[in-house]
Amino acid sequence: HRVYETILSGKNWYRKSHSVAFGAEIVDIEIVDVNPDSSDIWLVTYGDGAWLSRNDGTDWENKPFLPEPPDELLTSVTHTNYAAGGEEPWIFASSHGGGGSFIWDPGQDAFVLRNNGLPGSGSGNVTVDYIRAEPDEFGVLWAGTPEGLFRTDDFGMNWYATFSLLPGKISENSLKPETSSQIKNSQ
Repeated sequence: HRVYETILSGKNWYRKSHSVAFGAEIVDIEIVDVNPDSSDIWLVTYGDGAWLSRNDGTDWENKPFLPEPPDELLTSVTHTNYAAGGEEPWIFASSHGGGGSFIWDPGQDAFVLRNNGLPGSGSGNVTVDYIRAEPDEFGVLWAGTPEGLFRTDDFGMNWYATFSLLPGKISENSLKPETSSQIKNSQ
């Protein structure tokens, strides 16, 4: 499980030199343009945690979770647009097996829980299949759970159900930007 890059729209792929061999399947990757010359790359694995590269994938650092999700079964990573005043974007990750929704807290140098309102949040058994940021609204995120689709307007502090799909499952394709706009317009 290694990281590759392409500069030719996918025609040719090259393994990043010094690329870490991750101990589990890479399930999602998010590229955050920090400045015109460099990008942060966040990736999550299904069993080996979350990783950050601040130098375009050359070096990688494992990032902790507080509390650590069971078995580190991470499912997705996303980020909001930049805030006013040049703040860094907000990074979110999701997990199976009781973790749920997490936000990156630079002050603690760790991901921290943001589950209030998600199914199972009272018992600590929260499953989020996918999490995606709304590209047009700062602080708005969507979480796909086995119980349905949830939305937050305050960076994950409080989640509320938008509709239920029981018995169904939210897929990654359900949370593409054009889909969230369609959901928003139908409410």
